[in-house]
Amino acid sequence: METMTAFDTSTRPEPDALLAQLEDAVVVLDEAGRISYASPPAGRFLGAPSEALVGVRAFEYVDPRDRDAVLAAFEELVSDSSASSRRMEFRLLGDGDPTWLEAVTVDATASDVGGYVATLRDVTEHRAREHDLERLHDSTNRLYAADSVEACYRIVIDAAVSILGFDWCTLVAPDDDGELFEIVAISEHAPLEVGDRPFGVDEGVAGHVYQTGTVSIVDDARQSSRGKPVDPAIKSALTVPVGDWGVFQAVATTRSAFDDRDRNRTQLLVAAMLTAIDRIERQRDLERQNERLDQFVRYVSHDLRTPLSAAAGYLELMADDVDGIPSEVTYVRDAHEQMEAMIDQLSMWARGDDLARDRTVISIADVVDRAWSSVAPESASLSIETTRLLEADRTCLRQLVENLLRNAITHAGDDVSVRVEAVDGGFAVEDDGPGIPSAVRDDVFEPGHTSSETGTGLGLAIVAEIVSAHGWEIAAVESTIGGARFEITGVDFAD
Repeated sequence: METMTAFDTSTRPEPDALLAQLEDAVVVLDEAGRISYASPPAGRFLGAPSEALVGVRAFEYVDPRDRDAVLAAFEELVSDSSASSRRMEFRLLGDGDPTWLEAVTVDATASDVGGYVATLRDVTEHRAREHDLERLHDSTNRLYAADSVEACYRIVIDAAVSILGFDWCTLVAPDDDGELFEIVAISEHAPLEVGDRPFGVDEGVAGHVYQTGTVSIVDDARQSSRGKPVDPAIKSALTVPVGDWGVFQAVATTRSAFDDRDRNRTQLLVAAMLTAIDRIERQRDLERQNERLDQFVRYVSHDLRTPLSAAAGYLELMADDVDGIPSEVTYVRDAHEQMEAMIDQLSMWARGDDLARDRTVISIADVVDRAWSSVAPESASLSIETTRLLEADRTCLRQLVENLLRNAITHAGDDVSVRVEAVDGGFAVEDDGPGIPSAVRDDVFEPGHTSSETGTGLGLAIVAEIVSAHGWEIAAVESTIGGARFEITGVDFAD
């Protein structure tokens, strides 16, 4: 009886013949890591004819810095039956700049190959790009930590030359008149210097980029329709806008030297510079504001106290010259004392001191009544509908109430009606004035915000600071009697 077979194995190719058909660099290793087969491309990677590699341990070609890691990964593949493959990157042994290979090793011991197949790929360029990106990231971190605009310039120029590999590069910004570009930073060996003003802000490639906000890559500077280069050695250019600040420009002595990768990395670098410059300038503005604030605090704390103390002294002399103390004198004396307290409290607020450091148990009604007698005209009316006790800094709470009452009088007039009542977790002060438009209710507590020609824009801002210092919350809402209503909640009542 004739035996039939499903497959004819007589023409089955040998494993070496199969591997030789692959275009990739391939080596086959035994369990000890010795090479049993190497394709011609693998021989070119390892610097020897593929036939000469057979029998050599593959790890001898790995740079000593990576050898232990590669050997450990291979031994794990050999010893672990559940591990079917391993991927690793390593440097090849050699002098000069390293060659990086990626190896994906597959367990093919159960197949006709009878070993561990490693497919090799040159990833040197990829590694170099990654390294450049890491260095570029370091430069952006240095930008974010820079303490001066000039330091930002130096970081960008250094990164453009040493990392991005540009021949020359420069940063230009409009001069004080806004008509000419002025060079604020430039790399070494460039034909221009810092302070030069080579062209107008609407001239040439740089002017076009600045006006339009678009990146320009010029492959042949001699053929550019927007102007000729400042030096005949310049053959190509990359020009990138830096927001409204100015322009970054890199040039090369060869044609077509710049591509999209150069553009993208440069945009990343100058965007980080612009962010850093904005931060530094905001910091400078803040420092100048703080200096003015310190001067204001000194003025309030010292210069205003001198005439106030003199007035109080003359008031006491006048009181000594008459029998008894007239009610008018008492009123002026109380006003002086309140002004002293206001100076102390305003100075604390300006310095950021704790506005709730001296807490005591206080009657809301008592504070409102005393504040009302100091600020309200005779034609105004007040209704106090709470007897609750709370814990607060007495001086600050009175300042808070007075500011709310003054706000009501300022906006509703001398015949205003004000009501103070308890709410869930706090109290409210409301009036029958014109009220606050809903669109600006969140803005009324910002310093400088006022809708009155005589307002300072500080009254409600101080209220908000006092509320915050006590751990309370305040909201401007519509009054139940038609005007403005301020609800203060989160209050710890003592009763």
